[in-house]
Amino acid sequence: MPVNFDEVAEKYSRVARVQKNAGLRLIELLNIGRRDDVLDAGCGNGAITAVIRDITEGRVVGIDSSTRMIEEARKRVRGVEFYVMKVEEMNFENEFDVVFSNSAFQWFDADRALERFRACLRDGGRVGVQAPARKEYSPTFLKAIDAVRRSEIGEIFRHFRCPWFFLDSEEEYIRLFERHGFEVEHCRIERIVTEHTPEQLFEIFRSGAVAAYLNPDFYGVPIDENYRKRFLEIVREEFEKMAVNGVAELVFYRVFIIARV
Repeated sequence: MPVNFDEVAEKYSRVARVQKNAGLRLIELLNIGRRDDVLDAGCGNGAITAVIRDITEGRVVGIDSSTRMIEEARKRVRGVEFYVMKVEEMNFENEFDVVFSNSAFQWFDADRALERFRACLRDGGRVGVQAPARKEYSPTFLKAIDAVRRSEIGEIFRHFRCPWFFLDSEEEYIRLFERHGFEVEHCRIERIVTEHTPEQLFEIFRSGAVAAYLNPDFYGVPIDENYRKRFLEIVREEFEKMAVNGVAELVFYRVFIIARV
């Protein structure tokens, strides 16, 4: 099923600080070398690709399935090869020392993506993945979604089918990577809590989660503009209810994985 990040590309550039902070943490864990050739798989707008470009003198390639995201990335970063390409369809072979994937793995066909990761890595190469984890990936977002489910548009929402790939334990992620020939050096699911105004929460939600929750391809029935509008109204109202003294917590479960070929 296609995921249209073109519609959120500009907004993502402004508000994707949560994903960026997690990506910077992944870079620390991955310890990219000065001469490493690096593939950024699901590079989005290139914000983290720019950090990688500053770390290594090697080749840096960024790929993303969204044309608009790649356009943003090309404006943002010099000295990087950017391609509109699905991770599952990339044809790189034995070309990289590192594959980096931040806040994107949940959108991939996990088995196919790991096959391609392994194929594009040289012997001894490593992959670093950070992504939302567990079915209860964000209690904050899911509380708002539960309000949608209980509302007058809940009958339509019950036709929504979640497109994301989540596993509930570190052991499950380790077994997944091992099945594809990786030796997992680090795997940890962390509960990450940040604080935001309700409006910031809403913008963070709209910068990513909306690409699934309001994508007609993930519904078994048609959705119209009235549904979209009411859905967003309910989510915004719930975030406002969560705030104490103008601030609400955003809780996310994120998995950090470092694995070697």
